[in-house]
Amino acid sequence: MVAFAAVAVGLLAAPTAHAATVPADATAYYIGDDGGLWSYGRAADGRWSTAARVGPARLAPAGAPVAATRPPGGPSNVFFVGVDGSVLVGCPQLSQPVALTGAGFARPGAPITATVADGRILVSSRFVHFAHTYRMEISNPCSPPVSLVLVNPPPKYSGGGLASAGLADGGSGVFYVDGSGALWAQWRDRTGLLTDQQLTVAETATPGGGIAVVSTEGAGTERGVLTLFFTGHDGRVYVAHPVEGRGLAGAPQPNTTGAANVPDGAELSVATGTSSVAIGYVASDGTLTTVTLTTAGAWQRTTPLTGAAFTTAGSSSAISAASDDGYDVYCGNGRRAGHVHGPIPGHPWTVSGPANVPSKAGFAAG
Repeated sequence: MVAFAAVAVGLLAAPTAHAATVPADATAYYIGDDGGLWSYGRAADGRWSTAARVGPARLAPAGAPVAATRPPGGPSNVFFVGVDGSVLVGCPQLSQPVALTGAGFARPGAPITATVADGRILVSSRFVHFAHTYRMEISNPCSPPVSLVLVNPPPKYSGGGLASAGLADGGSGVFYVDGSGALWAQWRDRTGLLTDQQLTVAETATPGGGIAVVSTEGAGTERGVLTLFFTGHDGRVYVAHPVEGRGLAGAPQPNTTGAANVPDGAELSVATGTSSVAIGYVASDGTLTTVTLTTAGAWQRTTPLTGAAFTTAGSSSAISAASDDGYDVYCGNGRRAGHVHGPIPGHPWTVSGPANVPSKAGFAAG
């Protein structure tokens, strides 16, 4: 068992159940081995599309991280950093991704995260030209009149996974594991004021390791509580509840409903359904796996969705909620993108595209 210390925080009550709105459609994204943006997904009528390239090849480094988010009532938006260091956006209104910034704005293929807060899309990456307090707004061609806010992570960020979530009061948080293995949050209030907050002690997790967060605001807790997930050194996924502008509402809790088979620092994906939250990961034996917990914060079950040696241990997956109170999980398997339905096992893996998925490609869904 891993020991944790939450930093500078008082305890709050655990969340109570709440309902989430599940979009009728969902889209998964990845950067193929040709450097192009590829997408596939489930339409509102339940039909699935085949993976297709959106625009030209050689836009981004092969397998580069992607981030997807969806404004309320709007289409899915996807963001990534291109080969020239510009931040690009794609969506159904565009025949190909377009650049939102000039070249050299970020490191090509840098980790990136996106969320929605106060009617604006917030995108975070390591933006090389600006101090961490720099902010700018750009018209987003995918969702007018939504604006894009670019925020650089704080100095403690040394690379690796990023996660973010917006809040109803217009605030937001960006989360990461620093070079010492401590979890950090960068809180941004509605006015743009930034506050850096250490959430755990050093050596809690793998530096730059996988991290995922989802808003459970309205779940009966103090305003601004989110649900955060990361991997411990003991093969477990941990859940914690950050409090806006502060630390954690209690110590992180491990999932003990399944085997301790999560690779240290594994990529995590998360989605909120109508009655539960689901986390996706690839286990140490290569099994695509989901874990569910109630919106009240109680672990429910760990479910292998495939057999062993299905794909690369600890590699990226994406997950989206479905209208049947289940989840669709996306990843690459033997260089082919596909999807499987969960969390109840027994659904078939469906191949959705050509053999063009790099072994460590980033996946996102919105």
